[in-house]
Amino acid sequence: MLDVMVSPHILDTYIHLEKEIVREERTAPAPALSHSLGRVEDLAIDLEAAQQRLSRFARTPSGASDESLREVLIDLGVDKSPDVAAEHEEFIANINRQ
Repeated sequence: MLDVMVSPHILDTYIHLEKEIVREERTAPAPALSHSLGRVEDLAIDLEAAQQRLSRFARTPSGASDESLREVLIDLGVDKSPDVAAEHEEFIANINRQ
């Protein structure tokens, strides 16, 4: 048997290191990684569903016909008064953009 003298400081450092190694080996990263990957998959599914809803919304027509828009403008009195037309100019411009 080899008899080696080791200083108490070196021995304490070695024991501390061994304890750290044991602690790190007990806390394997695989479960946390698996949980995170599952969460990423869930978020990807949620994102895909939201994108599909958004694309359906974008394709849905507003439902306003030319006739109904004409009726709204008549109800506002735009056709009878230039002053009223000026008041509603921004509203009319927004309708025309759509």
